[in-house]
Amino acid sequence: MSVVNKNKALKKHLTLLSVIFAIAIPLINNFGLSLVMSNVYGDIMYTGLSDFLSAFISVLSALDLFAVFAVLVISLVRFGSKNSRDVITLCFVRIVIIYASYILIGAIVTENFANTLANNYEYFLVNAVIDVMLLVGAIILCLFLRSKYLSEENTDITVRKLFDKHNPLLNVILWTTVLISAFMLSNCIINTVSDIVTYGANDLSVNEVVYLVTPYAAWAVKTVGCYFVMVFMAKWVDFLWKAINADPVRKSK
Repeated sequence: MSVVNKNKALKKHLTLLSVIFAIAIPLINNFGLSLVMSNVYGDIMYTGLSDFLSAFISVLSALDLFAVFAVLVISLVRFGSKNSRDVITLCFVRIVIIYASYILIGAIVTENFANTLANNYEYFLVNAVIDVMLLVGAIILCLFLRSKYLSEENTDITVRKLFDKHNPLLNVILWTTVLISAFMLSNCIINTVSDIVTYGANDLSVNEVVYLVTPYAAWAVKTVGCYFVMVFMAKWVDFLWKAINADPVRKSK
């Protein structure tokens, strides 16, 4: 198999991974599971199920975000923006699916959907814009770092260590993690300021302090998880690349 055909094969694998993480999982998580949770939420008979689904949806959403960004980073580093158009497009489609799912679920479970949408459209709009800004920022950052660390002839990078400052791909993954982490942290800060302005900061109880601190602990865990997930995806793509490059004659012996 020629180098060109091998690259095409890897691109197809990356596109397939993008379909899984940008289309399939968001549909299952943000529509299917979220719809189930909306129907059982508030029912004392399903309190345990509701709590479990809420936690599961949150964790799966974070892991999916990290995985889809990992595929985006790997595709941009290996093939550049022109040859990553399918992956980039699917990343934008993911955002549409997420917010369309919120709206559709609201239409299904809410009696007066028009009023609900009118009261929450700013929330949807602001968060959608933030997600688009994060995606565009990640693309720009990856392309900038690619031009800094790599040449067009040197994009076949193997990830052997968890941390390696001499590995260009790990450097891009690290800085992309920092960017994602910064967006998540800004969201935590905005919510904290909003809560303090709304409820006040005088004589906070222990429970209230825990409530304010918990999002930052979750942010730290997500930041570490983001890097690990992206490195794992890079290693998985290494495995795919080795499989594509395997000699079929030697493999059959």
